[in-house]
Amino acid sequence: MKPIVYCTHPVSPEIKAAILAEGGKIIDAAFAPEGERIIDGQTGEDIAPAAPSKPAQRGKPKA
Repeated sequence: MKPIVYCTHPVSPEIKAAILAEGGKIIDAAFAPEGERIIDGQTGEDIAPAAPSKPAQRGKPKA
């Protein structure tokens, strides 16, 4: 299975070539799950992943 690399688009030809040469698959950062590593498509630098959201409150609130 190819490793998935989430990148902001557009992706520069140099970065695209490097990811594909390593056997990676490029997916738009808009589809990245929370907390996943995202790469800037123009610079190749990591963008801080979004902080995981707080889970939804379940049950009755505590008194």
